[in-house]
Amino acid sequence: MLSATGVGIGAGAVMLAALAFASIARGDGAAVPLHFMASVVLGASALTTSALESLLVGSLVNIAISALDGWLYANVIARLPASLTSSWPRVVGAGLAFGAALYVVSLQLVARVALPWMLEAHQLDWFVGNTFVFGPVLAVMYELGVRRERARVG
Repeated sequence: MLSATGVGIGAGAVMLAALAFASIARGDGAAVPLHFMASVVLGASALTTSALESLLVGSLVNIAISALDGWLYANVIARLPASLTSSWPRVVGAGLAFGAALYVVSLQLVARVALPWMLEAHQLDWFVGNTFVFGPVLAVMYELGVRRERARVG
């Protein structure tokens, strides 16, 4: 049986790797994205520590949010016309739209109200990570699973 939450966790791991790479390229260090993720639970103080706790909490937050986003994607896509996923370009397009929506909701709306320190994150990295990495990877992985399940069942 296809696990939308598992697919979300996989896509979240790919996005985290992309964010870490961007952070390294900028000279900030690979752990910076995890500190921002940890700050969702630990507050802004997670941004100024190199504590193992921050890295562990950031990893758990990434897993939890990615799993939730995978579940959300599966539930949204199930309610839309099947023609939306009838071709791979459409699947990728759905992923791009979903990733962009996640960025806007989480890092532009929620962060402005509840987590203002998240606005200190390199917004371009997070926009690209959500829109061009997480969303399309999630959509393609999920659709591969759906098609594999359909072929197995009938």
